[in-house]
Amino acid sequence: MSTVPVTLKPRPADVPKDAGVRGDYLYGEDQAEYLRPDWLLVTVEEHVRAANEPLQGIALRRLSSSTWGVLEELLPQGLEEVQRMRGNAAYEDVYTQHTTTSLYPLLIVTPDAQQYPDVNNQLEFATLDTTELLEYLPQLVDKKTHDCGVALGRIEQVLLGSGYTQMCLPSDGSACIELQFAEFTNGDILVLAGFEWFNK
Repeated sequence: MSTVPVTLKPRPADVPKDAGVRGDYLYGEDQAEYLRPDWLLVTVEEHVRAANEPLQGIALRRLSSSTWGVLEELLPQGLEEVQRMRGNAAYEDVYTQHTTTSLYPLLIVTPDAQQYPDVNNQLEFATLDTTELLEYLPQLVDKKTHDCGVALGRIEQVLLGSGYTQMCLPSDGSACIELQFAEFTNGDILVLAGFEWFNK
């Protein structure tokens, strides 16, 4: 395992917080602090194919359904940034009055999965080789929703909540779960599911 500190990298100043985003960020100006809205799924696939070295994936849901907790364990020296990103994405669900998250970590793209801690002694099980990673990326998109949506299980959908707040109700528009991206300081890519808001 590498001893080099790895943490989340803030969005570069020259990248607008809404670049490439089809909708709007619903849950505060800070939600995009670490996100790379200028990246799309096809860009990640192209990045994997064009890389000078084979890239791997760490499928976070294979380690636990509580992927924020997994991310904290994988980035022990970046715990403050992970918790800040999680806090930026927090919102109160209007239907349950529970505080939940508008972002859900899914996948890390990296040239070396072994540089990360072996969470639950399951890191090898969660690691995808290059071929598996290229097959996995398109599966993240929910084809049934056509141009909107990420393929999530029931637990993940519950963890993300309804996507509605006191200020944004179904009568105002709709919240849609889309892929989002962030970058680590070592250049690795974090893929997330996250809400975007579309006004009527």
